[in-house]
Amino acid sequence: MTYMSHINPLTCTPDTPAIMGVLNLTPESFSDGERFFDAQVVCADAVAAEAVTMARAGANIIDIGAEATSFHRAGTVSIAPAEQIRRLTPALKRTRDALDAAGFKEVLISIDTRSSEVAAAALDQGAAIINDVSGGAYDADMLHLAAARDCPIILMDFRIEAPGERPARHRDLMCDVHSELARIRDAALACGIKRERIILDPGIGFGKAPEDNWQILAAIDHLKTLDCRIAVGFWRKRMTGDILPAGAADWAQRDIASAMMMASLRGTCISIYRVHQVALAKCVVNAWKCLAETSRGV
Repeated sequence: MTYMSHINPLTCTPDTPAIMGVLNLTPESFSDGERFFDAQVVCADAVAAEAVTMARAGANIIDIGAEATSFHRAGTVSIAPAEQIRRLTPALKRTRDALDAAGFKEVLISIDTRSSEVAAAALDQGAAIINDVSGGAYDADMLHLAAARDCPIILMDFRIEAPGERPARHRDLMCDVHSELARIRDAALACGIKRERIILDPGIGFGKAPEDNWQILAAIDHLKTLDCRIAVGFWRKRMTGDILPAGAADWAQRDIASAMMMASLRGTCISIYRVHQVALAKCVVNAWKCLAETSRGV
């Protein structure tokens, strides 16, 4: 059995989840670093080529961002909208054109930004989804932009984590996360965003202690009652080190640990997985499909 068909990111479900491949255009990224930079200039052709490679591996969404969001890391600072737009231009349009030319018109681009100015520019250049880690709190115009453009928007539960400090513990974290995501959802609805366009993310690693992140994943189905699609991103994050042998911490090993964590979440309410290694994530989804098809035939 071979499963390489693409899932429509706008109609994905937990049974047919979408894979969102991460493509960072920022030298501050904890993972990609200066991979796509040459003398502080983004290599648009290299970005487009990587996006096509991700699509061929099975990505349904290419998530492109120009600001590192790991603000708990020393030296990570906010990037001005003008600089984000400079980094994204002309890479976004080149990427959209390359995906279309390679036969991947169904693969969508999401823009990872907290700025409505950046999001608007990205939508004009070929992006189709907004991914806002601040849950719409950073820029008051973000939710209105998504409503006006009638585009899907991913909204995250983001908690402040000071550099070098352990995140605060919560007595009932999952209750807090559920309440915050409900508030975010209701704010989006109030701004005119259609419910089917709202995607909620519990924010793994964003202001949560490692043990809190495991608690969220263990109880992820509590978010079903929000009646919105759920996205998660734990790939390569600190918690992946919890299941690796002592001293094992390179990206290849973290990718394997991340894929194993994804495999363990089969049957949960997650509809979108944000990943750094698309091919491995696609193997997980293909395994789920093989198991499901075999079970139906027994």
